[in-house]
Amino acid sequence: MVFRPAVTSRDLSRSRRQRRWRHALLALAAASAVAWSVYLWQPLRYDWIARTPPRPNPWTNPDTHRLFAPGTRVAIVTAHPDDSEFYLAGLLMRLARAGAKLSLVIVTDGDKGYYPFADACALRVTRRREQDEAARRWKAQEVVYMGHRDGRLQHTPALIEEITAELRRLRPEYVLVLDAEYPPRLTHRDHRRAGVAGAEAARQTPSARWLLHFSTLSPNWALDVTEGWEARWTLLKLHRSQFRNGPKLQRVQALITGNAERDGRLLKVRYAEGCRCIRLR
Repeated sequence: MVFRPAVTSRDLSRSRRQRRWRHALLALAAASAVAWSVYLWQPLRYDWIARTPPRPNPWTNPDTHRLFAPGTRVAIVTAHPDDSEFYLAGLLMRLARAGAKLSLVIVTDGDKGYYPFADACALRVTRRREQDEAARRWKAQEVVYMGHRDGRLQHTPALIEEITAELRRLRPEYVLVLDAEYPPRLTHRDHRRAGVAGAEAARQTPSARWLLHFSTLSPNWALDVTEGWEARWTLLKLHRSQFRNGPKLQRVQALITGNAERDGRLLKVRYAEGCRCIRLR
């Protein structure tokens, strides 16, 4: 005969607590796996460890007498339609008034095809139409749509070669790209990859004298854009599919204004747009 010890109420209570803990841990693991999968699926990225801008970061003059001279060739490389108006409206309007020859290279098609219920084809057409109108307002001579998948851009040698081919054809003296090295802490994955590829392409472009990184946490030059500040909202609102009137537009305007005020403090002005400038040649 086998004798088993009696099970006490304390033993039963301990067993129930252990089961509850196991269930709670399993639920937490499942929720974490789902959250991580969603994070990887959507294109926004967050730097969990803040990037530290270089110190010192000496102030640089990117030959502004040449940058704002009539006929200077400037190429802007962005990830999506609307990036140029979101980040650079003041600088672009100033360059247009100076008579610069402006070209815009957009790497993705902006169709948001990763959205479950997005009409990618219709959105692609709409966003191109909106960007064409906005670029016409700041007198872009050419807009190039490279057509890579929105939200799924890959930094590859082929992408660099493709951007390089466009820049060599356009022969810019100045190339403006998104900053992938010191970007905002929360940013779009496409922005970082387009920034890396655009910067490498600029370095392979013989005509390029200066590389200007925008949307940066490490500006070493800034342009006062206080005058005509309200005009930038007209350009932004041309992208109606992205920035309709309402709470979203108000949040975007608050973000843009906050960034401009931050860069404005570098010049002790109300609003400015900062860039991290690197001389190439």
